[in-house]
Amino acid sequence: MNDDDRRILLRRRALFVSAALAATACGGSKPAPKPQPGAVEVTPVASNAPTESGTAPERNPAPDLAAPPEIVIPADASEDALRMYAHLKKQVARTQVDVAGVARSMLTCNVDDCRSDAAVERLARAHAAALQTVGALEPLCPGSSEHGHRYAEVVREQQAFFEAKLKSYTSELHKRMHAVSDFAERFRAASLRANAAQPRACLDCADW
Repeated sequence: MNDDDRRILLRRRALFVSAALAATACGGSKPAPKPQPGAVEVTPVASNAPTESGTAPERNPAPDLAAPPEIVIPADASEDALRMYAHLKKQVARTQVDVAGVARSMLTCNVDDCRSDAAVERLARAHAAALQTVGALEPLCPGSSEHGHRYAEVVREQQAFFEAKLKSYTSELHKRMHAVSDFAERFRAASLRANAAQPRACLDCADW
């Protein structure tokens, strides 16, 4: 390998590392690399593909990502209420993403991958972040008018749905990790730390 070839190789490696770090920092996924000339593409085998014995290995259940209750806007909603409902729909969409991420983490977690302290902390942080997102559905300015009261009922319905989902995911995680004697206590402690680290909003607002 001459100097020119070495410089090209180092430049490719630098670009690869930069792209990987950028994808990780943004929480996205790395784009699939373009095939190189002469490269042989290998098709990955699905984790639930039959083994040589003809039986499929045990796999984790798919996350239950059922849609939350439909948000029905009253026909006589005030302008303030319409703005609140529009904001709520955006928040619910964001909450769906966060809760789905928790579902994938908890319902696909096996004993070997999730028994370490680092894994427990990661699961607890994701759970705490999702809980905060669910809590944030409740408006800082709930409103004392009839429109505000009806809006609050819709919010509580959404919160109850997501809270029940998170509770079921946590319960399933503990069942999956029952063989690890101290998992429940470590998860509880990590959850307390994660919840304490979550920012709390404190703003003044106007009644509506």
